[in-house]
Amino acid sequence: MFHRYVLAHNARKVDFDRASYLMDAGLKAQAEGASDKRRGSHLQFVWDYYCARHFEKYGSSFQPHADPSWDQRPSP
Repeated sequence: MFHRYVLAHNARKVDFDRASYLMDAGLKAQAEGASDKRRGSHLQFVWDYYCARHFEKYGSSFQPHADPSWDQRPSP
């Protein structure tokens, strides 16, 4: 499987495709549309744009952006 990574808070790498399942569909479409208006589509731009709009809408950071353990399963 091909993985696409972006840099999140504190320069952590996040698998964009895994995190995208948690994204608000409307905000994600808005971020992708804003990216299309630039020359070429830049995944990091989409991520940064999305995270900023998520904070504006929900008043909190997008979990994969702020929480380094967002995709870790708890130990039994």
